[in-house]
Amino acid sequence: MTYGGQQLKITFMFTVEGTDEIADTSLSYTTAPGWTGAAAALAELDISDAVAIRDFYNDDLMDLSHISWADYSNLVGVKIAALGTNGLYLVDPLIADTDTPDSGTAVGIPPQNTVVMSLRSGFTVGKGNYGRMYLPHTTLGTQTTSPFAASANTAAMALNGKDFLNHITSQINAATTAVVFPAIMSQAAGTPTRGVTNVAFGNVNDTQRRRRNRLQETYSSEALA
Repeated sequence: MTYGGQQLKITFMFTVEGTDEIADTSLSYTTAPGWTGAAAALAELDISDAVAIRDFYNDDLMDLSHISWADYSNLVGVKIAALGTNGLYLVDPLIADTDTPDSGTAVGIPPQNTVVMSLRSGFTVGKGNYGRMYLPHTTLGTQTTSPFAASANTAAMALNGKDFLNHITSQINAATTAVVFPAIMSQAAGTPTRGVTNVAFGNVNDTQRRRRNRLQETYSSEALA
């Protein structure tokens, strides 16, 4: 199975303090179905674009009062890659490493916890209508005596998510000849590429088990008398 066209894939890269674990989360940008210009578009971007995109992640999504980002989690860089319809690199990616990483400040966040930004196409029939972007090592604070986050926090995150995508879109399109947009890329046979038309945040914190499983666990034990 293949994608319906080429894409620019933007990956935000994280490390976890005191471990060898890494984490990442990503977004895809494309244009009309059958696009073949991803490598050319990547060549028009430079490190300053990648740095700006990394900063959008920190400023628009993470450095906020209504989301908690773990103090052991470090945003260490961003990678922009041109991918073919097979999902493989067309050329070497553009990578902006961070000399001084942006880091969270919240204490007590389990490493598998994540706030999820839902990406929606506006379509409901067929496949490839929904996507997700997981924000590593984050939670939304729950209300008193409730397992749910406050609606004010999810509403604020939705606005932040909209700004985040709009800022990235403007940054890329200011530099590239092709006009690209955030997209939901599916490899399911016959699935068209869907543009993201809105974002949403739910009031239940999510988990990613694979992040938990990547940590080397050390046990403390006591023998019974």
